[in-house]
Amino acid sequence: MRFNTLGTYKSSFGDMEDRTVYKDPAGFSGMAVDLRPGLKSMHFANLKALTTSAGGAGTPGYALVPVFVDPNIVDQERRETPMREIIPRVTNLGMTADWNERTAKGGASSKLEDAALADNDDTYDRYTKSIKMYYSKGRTTGPMQAAMPPASFENYTTTQTPNAKQLEVAARSADLAVREEIDLISGNPGGTYTSMSTNTDTGYDASSVLNSAQAGIKSQISDENQDDQGGAAITLDDVNDLVNLCWEDGGRPSLLLSDGRTVTDIKALMVQQVRTAPSTSVAWGFQTVAFEGPRGTLPMVQSQVVRTTAGGGSGTLYGSKSIMALDMAQIQNRILQDYTYEPLAKTNDSDAFMVKYYGAVVVKGVNTTDATSFHGSIIDIA
Repeated sequence: MRFNTLGTYKSSFGDMEDRTVYKDPAGFSGMAVDLRPGLKSMHFANLKALTTSAGGAGTPGYALVPVFVDPNIVDQERRETPMREIIPRVTNLGMTADWNERTAKGGASSKLEDAALADNDDTYDRYTKSIKMYYSKGRTTGPMQAAMPPASFENYTTTQTPNAKQLEVAARSADLAVREEIDLISGNPGGTYTSMSTNTDTGYDASSVLNSAQAGIKSQISDENQDDQGGAAITLDDVNDLVNLCWEDGGRPSLLLSDGRTVTDIKALMVQQVRTAPSTSVAWGFQTVAFEGPRGTLPMVQSQVVRTTAGGGSGTLYGSKSIMALDMAQIQNRILQDYTYEPLAKTNDSDAFMVKYYGAVVVKGVNTTDATSFHGSIIDIA
């Protein structure tokens, strides 16, 4: 093979004549010289510019350029869970939540002096709700745990995840919280309502296998103190009447629960009437629109798991947009065991686990016998 000595010489020394002294800092050759910086510049010029495509293209970047991935993982399926945060969580012993209510009173009377007195008998009733079991299972393989760098999981709070397993735990916990919100309310994310007999992650499944979902707030207030809009638009008088109905039955409504679109409509009506839409803080400080009604200021909580479909005459609390007036002092989330992480059996090169809780929401102050309730609803809103 022929060796191109001239080409090799020029790649190192360029146009310098043969036997040129290019380094003699001590001056032994008669002059102090160091031409290496110039040679270095000339050498890089000979190599041309180093571009991002040098070395051949890779996927998805190029061979010499690593891919830097943003460590913040955004959850496109995130849902706010305001009712889960607002409803008091109360410890519960046993597999049922039980309480008593006086459903009818004996009354009192005005009589003449020394009149005969009859007993005034009250009626009491026992109420019970079964504790339901909820689970979210996760699994991470060994290679994934070894390969995945630290990241952050952005749901409605940002969770730092130092490894793949912690990311999976955060994701499964977030899913369980959304499932809890759905069943507390018995609504459905995004308005894409599915049949009550359908056991899906996004539908209210009270009629599913083993009746595994609890009866939520919508089920328990049922059709008590209910106004049916019949597909008509909401008005401020409708909401005022709802609050009054609950108050007249002994309730003290402290919150309105609805979807974002209905709250927007009510806000627009308030602006037309009073030129402003007041706001207020709820629970741990989040701001929401406030309704100025006959019983004072009520926060309007918007949940992303309440159906947003416009009413068309369905006549049910589940069928379309609705508003619920709730006496929050009478609503509890009875918890047998709160969120718990538990590892599962290791049978291969992966770690399996579950996040679980046992609980049931109870709504007190609902008397289905004589159709009175501390709570109420407006259904079938356009």
